[in-house]
Amino acid sequence: MAQSLRRKKVIIILTVMVLISSAIAYFYLEERVTFETVQANYEVFETPAPLEEASDFILTGTPVENENYLRTTREGYVEIAYTMTEFKLSEIKYQSPTVYNFEPGETITVIEPTYVYDNHFPLGKTRFSTGGYTLMEEGQEYLLFLDYNEEEDTYVMNGVTQGKYNFENDFDTNELRLSDHAQQQHEEFREYFIEQYR
Repeated sequence: MAQSLRRKKVIIILTVMVLISSAIAYFYLEERVTFETVQANYEVFETPAPLEEASDFILTGTPVENENYLRTTREGYVEIAYTMTEFKLSEIKYQSPTVYNFEPGETITVIEPTYVYDNHFPLGKTRFSTGGYTLMEEGQEYLLFLDYNEEEDTYVMNGVTQGKYNFENDFDTNELRLSDHAQQQHEEFREYFIEQYR
């Protein structure tokens, strides 16, 4: 009888351990995020000057919060997707006279060319990104080169990864998904822009 009671305790303990392990595995797989780069046509600037000239706005500030935006067709295919980031302005370095004039302290909506798609269990989530772009980190200070999208009253990165520079880090570690050439160019542009706009 004592052996039977001991056997039941072992079975109960093993069952609880299996349930706990399964729950941990489920949450890990459900929250796991893989990264995929999406190829797209966008302007690439070989030197900093054309990027500056092509931008409606050159601004510094910090991202406050962001929201994933995803619109799908009836069949479930992704039609439009991006991240909308609320960006609080610190300084306005340049603004096109033909577009709205900003003041420091205002918050604008910036479209970041990346989004998360939920593949559901057990596949987790996938972050899709144009040209290796990654989200701005909340609380970090950035220099942005933006174009105004009049249709949606939003602001988009000019040159995708070339339109965003983190002033907080020597190199924006979030940009490590770039090719070697693009990463080297990003570092060179960043050094130039820190001298110009810091």
